[in-house]
Amino acid sequence: MRRIVCGALALTAALAAPAMAQQALPFDPDEATRAWMATMGAAATARSNAYFEGGYWIQLASTVISVAICALVLALGWARGARSWLEKTVKIKFFVAFGVAVFFTCVSSLLSLPFDFWTGFVREHDYGLSTQTVAAWAGEYGAAFAINLVLTSLIIAVLYMVVRVAKSAWWIWGAGVTVAMFAVVAVAAPVYISPLFNTYTPMADGALRTDLLHMAQASGVPADNVYVFDASRQSNR
Repeated sequence: MRRIVCGALALTAALAAPAMAQQALPFDPDEATRAWMATMGAAATARSNAYFEGGYWIQLASTVISVAICALVLALGWARGARSWLEKTVKIKFFVAFGVAVFFTCVSSLLSLPFDFWTGFVREHDYGLSTQTVAAWAGEYGAAFAINLVLTSLIIAVLYMVVRVAKSAWWIWGAGVTVAMFAVVAVAAPVYISPLFNTYTPMADGALRTDLLHMAQASGVPADNVYVFDASRQSNR
């Protein structure tokens, strides 16, 4: 199944929404929602609720695990030991900060790997949502880890450099540099990062492509092409 990038199908359906809404007036959104949910059946609704409500607990558990890992690394002196070794070996402040960030990211990722595997693979298969094998999941997880390792370590090293240079005004310069770096990542991600996980191809000419481009241009988005990718490689959502 080919999915349109950025929810193109939903956007196309929205084109007809005003006319449909006028035909259906008066319209009760609560009643319409209940009527649609009733078509799913009680078992499917309960399963859907369990999945999404469980996601809230996963977010809480993820935060607790992250804090616990940070406390463990600090309490055991691992971060301090890594910094001391780098200061004696590398000596350049920027690379010391970069190296400590690399060390911490590797340790924290290793300790959180069982939780990540359960939430990203086991649980998704339990609910029948994932189409990946263990090898496919591991490959994408490894690629994401490598990207996160480089970007996170670089951002932390740059911020520490800003703190040393800006001194008391570090907070305002740090905020500006952080926004700039995240903007660069946001612009680069669709071109250099996303293609590492999926193959994007130009959408074939047709009414849907024309509607999407017209919608983008009407909204002030200078789009001249629409790309599609096979989302079913990872999920059957």
